[in-house]
Amino acid sequence: MVDIEEMCYLNWYYAGKDYPTNVLSFPFAPPMNVKSSLLGDIVICRQVIEHESNQINIPRYSRVHWAHIVIHGALHLLGYNHIYDTDALLMQKMEIIIIQLCGYKTCCYTTYK
Repeated sequence: MVDIEEMCYLNWYYAGKDYPTNVLSFPFAPPMNVKSSLLGDIVICRQVIEHESNQINIPRYSRVHWAHIVIHGALHLLGYNHIYDTDALLMQKMEIIIIQLCGYKTCCYTTYK
């Protein structure tokens, strides 16, 4: 968890985007000859998530929205992305399936930029 200033910096430094985002994922590549099941790090910004919650009219501490953000970050670590429309649709479908497997009936669904 980072604040909005740190997320803005991370998004600028690593993605070249000069604004904060809700989640960033950083894959882990272990050194040669080291076995690891670690996928990487997921960095989340509470203030951005709360702002999004207001935008889509859901409670700012909505468990499904927070679950969605973590799942989204984890899917990035597994190689999913939303650069192209077809990839975004596949990623959204995976998010919804995983959200439902977690016991939620719906997803807070956000559109990717």
